[in-house]
Amino acid sequence: MTPVQQFINIARGWVGTKEEPVGSNRSFHIDVWNKSCGVPLGSFWCASFLCSAVHNRWKFLTGLDWQLGTSASCDVLLARAKRLGILHKTPYVGDIGFVLAPKDDTDAVHVFLVSGFKDGKFTSIEGNSNLDGSRNGTEVVERSDLYKFRNPSRIVFARWADLIDEVADGWNVVIGSDTIKVVNANGKTYSPLRPMLEALYGEEVKTRLTFDLVPLWDGGTIPCSPIIMDGKSMVSVRDFANWQGLNIVIDDNSIVLKR
Repeated sequence: MTPVQQFINIARGWVGTKEEPVGSNRSFHIDVWNKSCGVPLGSFWCASFLCSAVHNRWKFLTGLDWQLGTSASCDVLLARAKRLGILHKTPYVGDIGFVLAPKDDTDAVHVFLVSGFKDGKFTSIEGNSNLDGSRNGTEVVERSDLYKFRNPSRIVFARWADLIDEVADGWNVVIGSDTIKVVNANGKTYSPLRPMLEALYGEEVKTRLTFDLVPLWDGGTIPCSPIIMDGKSMVSVRDFANWQGLNIVIDDNSIVLKR
């Protein structure tokens, strides 16, 4: 079974889960999902369903990560997908779909999982929805046509599976004119922290990068979960890109990071 199909199967296992009471945006499990995403009980939960109920379980079972992070905000997930360069206008099975507001491409009002392709239509699994595709429905449903009752021009898809961090030996990170080797560990792609920062900031790194048990940048914690490998501080390339607000382009065995 592929990692994407495993993700879909986990989501499908929650189909039929309903709010209790109906209309409250709450139940035992929904409360757990929203708590894990750091939002108040009773909040909309389409995003926390995917991030907590599905992604967290998938990550535990596979040791992989989907790089969109954890958030109960559709807008935050959309912004991350845009920054990673993985948004598309047409769906693939396994994509995360975003329903956009009528006149604002940065405002996602609902998020769902593209779960399959049947009878010429893409299906979807959606939390906080109904079979009519509501953005504030009452259960987890699997819809037989993700486009039904929606404007297709206001839906975009994040192809997160393209960013599963398993690259072949011999790959590199490219930042400007600098080429830095990468390694795989724990289902992620890592690269040395200092050379990546030097590629962006040059000599500034000598004063801005310090160490106190863990590496610090301008005296603050680096949000990339650094690990030590071969005596070097290594960070996930994807986490580094998110931290620095860099776009990611995969090109000829290279992970190109650029603003």
